[in-house]
Amino acid sequence: MAIHLGNIVSLYLKQRGIKKTVFASKMNYSKQNVDSLLKKENWYVGQVKQASLVLGINLFKELYFDKDLSVLNTNKNDENISTQKISDLEKQIMLLNNSLKDKQRIIDLLEKKK
Repeated sequence: MAIHLGNIVSLYLKQRGIKKTVFASKMNYSKQNVDSLLKKENWYVGQVKQASLVLGINLFKELYFDKDLSVLNTNKNDENISTQKISDLEKQIMLLNNSLKDKQRIIDLLEKKK
């Protein structure tokens, strides 16, 4: 299901009690152009950016977290890769710590012989 950006912005306007005329003024649009814009499902990037600034929210996040776009979300893959790297690094640290302990035991034994 696609996101209807005009509906989302209309909802934010209603929730915040912002009149369309005020929104239009801050967007540098006429009220008629805003009415037309709010009926549109798709907006230009510049319009999304300006509306985000006017409303004080990040509308790009609304678009990004759409279920239809979730296939583009690579954060989960990145997270899995990062988790594996962390696990590998923790193993290396453990091996290095064991090696240091062994070296310290050798140093301690050599000092006892003196």
